[in-house]
Amino acid sequence: MRELPVLGSLKELVDPLLSWLPIWLHSLLWAILVLLLCFALLLVTVRYVLPWLAEHLREPLGVAVEGAAALLLLPEYLATLVLRRRRVTIPNAVYTYDEAIIGLARAGRWISERTLATLGRSNKLPRPAVAMLLVVLALLWNSSYCNGLGKSCRMPVSQWYGQVQTAMAPERSAKLKPCPTKKGSKKKGRCASADD
Repeated sequence: MRELPVLGSLKELVDPLLSWLPIWLHSLLWAILVLLLCFALLLVTVRYVLPWLAEHLREPLGVAVEGAAALLLLPEYLATLVLRRRRVTIPNAVYTYDEAIIGLARAGRWISERTLATLGRSNKLPRPAVAMLLVVLALLWNSSYCNGLGKSCRMPVSQWYGQVQTAMAPERSAKLKPCPTKKGSKKKGRCASADD
């Protein structure tokens, strides 16, 4: 497995046990095993890791938001200090900048608190919802599998589907013949034979 070395090592352990099975069934059982492991990992993450992170990140995230706001207010503070020493009227733009930064800091604090509160409640997420999240993640992985690998790469689901089709209907694939194509068309396919 190209992306996850841990799964590659597990596959090396499991392959000898499944080697006597047809390739499509071997692939199916491997996919089920990986999905079950991913489901267990995702369930532990949702039930325990995210609530723990939410609890322990609340204070540091608040400090980070306030620190960022303080750094952004530093130019306004210095400009105000210089203008007051020179006894110059402070322009409204300086106050507008100050209010905008304070508004952004409040919004950042509000968003971080709501996000962490949601993560803190993730342990109440039902198992079917976790399973749906796993399906979404698996589909995203499948669709991005061939990114940057060229046109010869086939997505894992299409590889498995092709193996199942070949294993389930070897006589049907032997009866298929090339489809007639229109003049100038580069598209080639397989058509059913006349006796279908």
